[in-house]
This record gives sequence, structure tokens and C-alpha cells, in this order.
Amino acid sequence: MAGVFGGPAQEGLSVDTILIGDSHSQLHFNYIMELVEGLNPIERHSKPGWGSKSYLESDLLDALPSAATAIVALGGNNQELNDSFDQRVSDLLKRLGQAGISNIVWLGPFWSDPAKRADVLERHEWTNERLKQILPGNVAYIEMMEISKDTPTTDGVHFSASRYKEMIQRLLPWLQSEVSGVGRLFRFSRWWLLSGSLLAFSAATVLHLRDRNG
Repeated sequence: MAGVFGGPAQEGLSVDTILIGDSHSQLHFNYIMELVEGLNPIERHSKPGWGSKSYLESDLLDALPSAATAIVALGGNNQELNDSFDQRVSDLLKRLGQAGISNIVWLGPFWSDPAKRADVLERHEWTNERLKQILPGNVAYIEMMEISKDTPTTDGVHFSASRYKEMIQRLLPWLQSEVSGVGRLFRFSRWWLLSGSLLAFSAATVLHLRDRNG
């Protein structure tokens, strides 16, 4: 299998990884675990209806094993469309850091069909934009909103297994880079938008622009 940037894959790469997510992750975590080379999942939680607040209020974070990387797929169940959400995210990142996890890859909320669940789409759009503003530069943010836009849903919110797999396959080079830690070399401290046609984004945004245009 080719490596992240088209060269030979690194032999023997094994990245101890914790996966924390909501109902979407019941399916797409399966494909991340299957397709991301060298990912060694040592603990996984996929909780329907859960967000940062739910995880913080549970005891799951108290006994996390030490790992190199955490994949966090949360935001879809955020009900706090205000500054309190910022603190929840900060607290969750702090708890992961206390568990010895230094590399965090955050997958944002998905698009929802406005004809069926306009209320969910509104929440997801708010949360997606907020996460892009508040996540620190050492956290890789992979935006799922654009890649899932207009994808047929099963209930207005979720997708079929084949649709999730297709999305993960499209994101695979960048997931591979971020999970392995290679992508950390290209992360910036903030998101920037400059006037005119000159755009400078965090590494995660650049990756998604490549994905959408490639």
C-alpha cells in the first residue's frame, strides 16, 4: 500500500488509538479501523445521542488507557449553541491530555437533510463553525459537513453503511496523515481568512479543499 504522500508505506507502523464518537461513529469508525493503515484501536466508544457533555458526565474518560492518538467524532448532538459549548470542548481535550494522549484528530458533525431535519442541520452548521474557531492549533479538525453534503440519508441525519465507507475512503489519505502524526507538522494555531482571493487555512481546511477539487 502506498504511503501518505504516494511513497512506500512505513513498515510496521502501529499507532495506539482511542476512538470516541456518537451514533455516526457506530458505522464510520468501522471503516476507519479497517482502512487506516497501522491504526491500533485499543479502546472504542460509539454512543448514540452523546456529545462532549455526555462523555464528561460519564466515567468513561476516567479509565482511558494511554494512547498516542485519539479520534473524536463529536458535535452532532450538541444542544449548547452558546459559549458553554466552548468550555465543554476545552474540558474534553484536557481530559484526553490527562490520559497521555498528545495527538487528537476531531471529526466534525455531518450534513443533515434540510427537507427532513432542518433543525439538526442548523445545529450541525453552528457547531461545525464553532469547532473551527475554538479548537486549538494542535488538534486536527476534519470537516465532515462538506464531504457529506447532499448525500442521501436514511432518516434525514444518518447514512447507509456504504455511504459512510465512501466518505472515509475519500478522506483516507488525510486520516492516515493525521492519525500517524505526520499531519501535525502542518497544523497552524488559528484559522485565517484573508481578503480577496488569497485564502490561508489551517492544515485541515487545506486537506479538504484538496479532497473536494481532486
